[in-house]
Amino acid sequence: MATSRASGQINFQPAVLRLSLFYATLQFHLRLTANTEFPSGKLLADMISAHGSLSQDVQLSPHPDAMQVVGQFPQLVPGQMFDIKGELQLPLNAIRAVHQGNAQLMVPLVRLALLGDNEPRLPHLELGCVFTIGLPGSGPALSPLRVDTGPRDFTGLIAREIESARRTSLLGLDHARAAS
Repeated sequence: MATSRASGQINFQPAVLRLSLFYATLQFHLRLTANTEFPSGKLLADMISAHGSLSQDVQLSPHPDAMQVVGQFPQLVPGQMFDIKGELQLPLNAIRAVHQGNAQLMVPLVRLALLGDNEPRLPHLELGCVFTIGLPGSGPALSPLRVDTGPRDFTGLIAREIESARRTSLLGLDHARAAS
């Protein structure tokens, strides 16, 4: 029985965020690159708006049951890549805007979970990560998105992983310990 963890790289790229009358819709591209064998599995995701009124735990540590399946991936061998294109929606009335002068701004957080199927002969895969989305700023920080100017498309978006939010245990079970 394998007790090791799958290892790889995630490249998350936001394509466009469209504000309509009712939704903020993000189209994205995700590339998985396997460093070790990966079991087949699913990609879960959601999008929220970051806000100081929400706890860090609520924003950065969602339970997979609260997220939607946005893609599936096959078993991968070391060096193999797999691309997933997807879309996430957030109702406009769920956006917690940050006020700056007369402007209402949104800081989108994309929360991802990779869950591998339980295949005893393969390394275990369970990974959660969070990306903040924005426009390139004048310094290292991303610029938030203005949401009070009516329907529009935001292009030229970039994503930055919040590294402190990376988790390798999402379901409350340490598979390496459970196997020994």
